[in-house]
Amino acid sequence: MTGTEAQHQLIDQIVIAWNSHDFENLVPLYHPDFQGIDTGQGRVYHGYDGLREMYEGYLQSFPDLIFTKDACIVEGEQIALVWSAVGTQRGTILHIPPTGRQVLLKGVTIIHAYAGKIRTASYLWDVAGLLRGLGLLPDL
Repeated sequence: MTGTEAQHQLIDQIVIAWNSHDFENLVPLYHPDFQGIDTGQGRVYHGYDGLREMYEGYLQSFPDLIFTKDACIVEGEQIALVWSAVGTQRGTILHIPPTGRQVLLKGVTIIHAYAGKIRTASYLWDVAGLLRGLGLLPDL
């Protein structure tokens, strides 16, 4: 298997793990020194504790959250994952109480893989789309 094939396989495993709603499925795919930058939330997450906090926070807000890989571009250890996610808001996110509304989000995650694991990830997602989906921002 080439490096590019291995990186695509890692991304497929990540999507499956996130969609499993079981944190233990994520751990083997992330480096212990993981750093995640969530631009939508204005947060940086460190290590497995940070990964767990991020993961559980999103699942608390959207218990039925499901991700889809829309595209994946690999250049060495750098990966750009274009994704969509759908979920029903059942918990607070960005200080917004539950609305019960289903939203479709779009985003891009820029990943640096090291030794076959995700070492850093920058999560860039459509906050305005979230707000529109929750009925808090009018269609433009």
